[in-house]
Amino acid sequence: MFGLFSLVGGLAVLGVVILVGFVLLKLVLGLVLLPLKLGFILVKVVLGLVVTVLVVTVVSPLMVALLPVTLLFLALPLLLLGGLLSFWWI
Repeated sequence: MFGLFSLVGGLAVLGVVILVGFVLLKLVLGLVLLPLKLGFILVKVVLGLVVTVLVVTVVSPLMVALLPVTLLFLALPLLLLGGLLSFWWI
């Protein structure tokens, strides 16, 4: 009977040791992986900002260069239509 109790006690101690080991493993992995996750997020943000700044510096001069032409194509028909309508109302 004593052997059965010692076996159950030994298994209980082994279960506690394994539980503590898993908790320590989780803490160690958390302490190691958290800075890696933060570093990955920071690198991703910096790369996103670099790409955004490059796209804005390339696209904005093109938009500024094409803006007068676009306004001309949009405004010219309206001006012509307004001129024709003003003659029609006279």
